[in-house]
Amino acid sequence: VGFSYDFSQTDGSPDDTAETFERFAQSDLLFTSEKISLLLSRLPCLGIRLEKFHFENDCYAGCLQVISHNETTDYASKKFIYKLKAFYYLRYEDKNMENAQIGAIMHELGHYFCRHLPNFLAKRDKTGKEIGARYYKLSYEQMEFEAESVAYMVCKRLSIPTDSEAYLNQYKSKNGTIPKISPDIILKAAG
Repeated sequence: VGFSYDFSQTDGSPDDTAETFERFAQSDLLFTSEKISLLLSRLPCLGIRLEKFHFENDCYAGCLQVISHNETTDYASKKFIYKLKAFYYLRYEDKNMENAQIGAIMHELGHYFCRHLPNFLAKRDKTGKEIGARYYKLSYEQMEFEAESVAYMVCKRLSIPTDSEAYLNQYKSKNGTIPKISPDIILKAAG
């Protein structure tokens, strides 16, 4: 059990506490270029191959696609470079790492962690069907809403400006309700 307290329930000088809190928020939560590089360098362990890509007409900032042929990706540890099997391409716009691109990468990883794509390493039942797969049960709107919700939560936690609210608003149904989604899956994926 972990206890948490509201800021108003803590002791100490209000000035010191606020200054410490602000310093913590700025140093540990901001997503620096080093942190994005570290994140991207670890994606091959998930079977994700990174590819800078230029999308015509600026219609996308990124996409995650299943690889249909044998492909490998390099993963560099401190001592060795490993060749790992790649199952997905994570293509992102070939520009500097700006907030929109980080948000797009988080969105695509949201698809991965919400299990919107086939997982080739997953356990299978007796019929060969992937256990825990969700991609064949959900509509496009449900998948997009879940993935963008993950991106929104991660970006807000890391103080990255995002336009997720507008994007999520597009996927509300005609009567103004959101699609049926799994808050549990979204929270686990964001974690």
